[in-house]
Amino acid sequence: MNAFSKHIESLAPEDRSTLSALVHALAEGGADEFVTAKEPPNLSTVDPVVLVDNGQTDEVEPQLPAELPPVAARVISFDGNVVLFGFGSVAECTLPILLRHLNIDMKKITIIDALDKSKVLKNWIDEGAQFVILRIVEKNFTATMEKYLHEGDLLIDLAYDIDCIALLQYCRDHKILYINTSVERWDYIADFGKFTPEQKSLYSRQQELDAAIAKWPDNNGTTAIIDHGANPGLISHFMKQGLIDLAKAYQVDTKPTEKNDFASLAHKIGVKVVLDTERDTQISNTPREPGEFVNTWSVLGFMEEGTSPAELGWGTHENKLPDYANIPEHGPKNQIFLSRCGMDTKVRGFVPHDPKTTIPITQDEVNAKNEETGQKGEMISTSPEGDQIMGVLIRHGEAYTISKFLTTADGKYRPTVYYCYQMCDAAIASMQEVRGNDYRALPRQRIMYDNEIVSGSDALGAMIGGYDDFHVWWCGTILNIKDAKVLLPLQNCTSPQVAIGVVAAIMWAIENPNKGFNRPEDLPHEYVLSIAKPYLGTFVSKEFIWSPKARYTNWYREVKDNDLDESNLWGFQNFLKKV
Repeated sequence: MNAFSKHIESLAPEDRSTLSALVHALAEGGADEFVTAKEPPNLSTVDPVVLVDNGQTDEVEPQLPAELPPVAARVISFDGNVVLFGFGSVAECTLPILLRHLNIDMKKITIIDALDKSKVLKNWIDEGAQFVILRIVEKNFTATMEKYLHEGDLLIDLAYDIDCIALLQYCRDHKILYINTSVERWDYIADFGKFTPEQKSLYSRQQELDAAIAKWPDNNGTTAIIDHGANPGLISHFMKQGLIDLAKAYQVDTKPTEKNDFASLAHKIGVKVVLDTERDTQISNTPREPGEFVNTWSVLGFMEEGTSPAELGWGTHENKLPDYANIPEHGPKNQIFLSRCGMDTKVRGFVPHDPKTTIPITQDEVNAKNEETGQKGEMISTSPEGDQIMGVLIRHGEAYTISKFLTTADGKYRPTVYYCYQMCDAAIASMQEVRGNDYRALPRQRIMYDNEIVSGSDALGAMIGGYDDFHVWWCGTILNIKDAKVLLPLQNCTSPQVAIGVVAAIMWAIENPNKGFNRPEDLPHEYVLSIAKPYLGTFVSKEFIWSPKARYTNWYREVKDNDLDESNLWGFQNFLKKV
């Protein structure tokens, strides 16, 4: 801790609360928590917001201002060209963050998208960036790569339906740094109905990746980082930090982590589940209209994930397969797949409240309220500091990578791992209309930006449980819209979490250019979190009161399958909403 940081820590809380996010970032270059100014500058309203065509028929979005986030940051230089494939909501947030951290001539940046984003990008194009309208498909793939990318360059793949293995191999062969946020295939939707659950899964894509890498003579070569946004991506680093903090709190030796052996540590603690829990409470001042899918991140990305089979890392403590379960025929078999859409598979989880926007409530106040309402013995809240959520289990890469990473060498221990996502209200309503539309896309789509968001936050973290019957440890970020408006103009609470995961991976790749193929768990969590924390609002790593028996009642007792199984409290059957 430097002298500046020590001075800030010595201030009274009321004085610290007046300091800006920028000051805290300057103190450490990676502050654990941002405290915004009493009247923070809202860059989104310094000038009137300009709405422009975004390439979709009859749809508009804010024009991206050519301004950098007001965050003190570690800055590095890069001499190559930077090429972005795709310019959706995540890329729009990634670009200004990247330029805050990277010394690079704007003329060396090329952005390629299938839609005409020239009006959205006008201010950056005026600064020298190049924009190309092009849909990258298998037929033009090689020609596109040869035209725009050469040895020493950086490819940031934030697009949809471009084959990950083709990109990975090309970049390896031509010594190009490569970063992406998801493992894609060419034209995934083609023949979807003919695929088996395993063929539809991300698990099968990971097996294809492993098979391709197995053909290499070794893993030496130009750095490539796969699946590194927020989740998958940052969630793996939250998992690592959470396990270390939990072990220290219970005085368990963390020495295995020095060898990156977090599986042994989790086993010793007694962890049975590691859930990626997320709650998005952002609210727009523009109501959703019928026929419109409103979301805080890619609509097409959610449609693919939500309509694909639910898949999860399957823990060794599990003793009962859920209905419609499928066990893979190949590979490490650390996952199962359900023959049902992820968006229709409801599961329970826990997320903390945002301490900046929630009035604290004590356990005594909870108990008093229970007495008042006649609910003695039952908590009106799962915890004074957080809430139980009912999310959907949509497939995510971390269900595979964390599950595999936390499998002990002898294969006898592994926790259950999956994503429990309660999206914003507008997306929930959109999802209901998608069900009525035979699970097909709605005619229009809209991403919510901060010029229309009036309140809310996005809480995203690793919920670690099973080490006792009453608590979970939660490690992650809670970013509210007030802080988001300060950090990044015309974004929302969701995109920065993904974008900074991308940028942190880029910076590590530039500083470690010859590390070959990497998944999120291969990167040092200390490095990634030091870059990411200034953009994450409130960073949380602590224990909370919650377990599967908190706030649970079988209201239809004649359906015995709904009874809580206390013989295996942390089993999946106690998280899954069956009817």
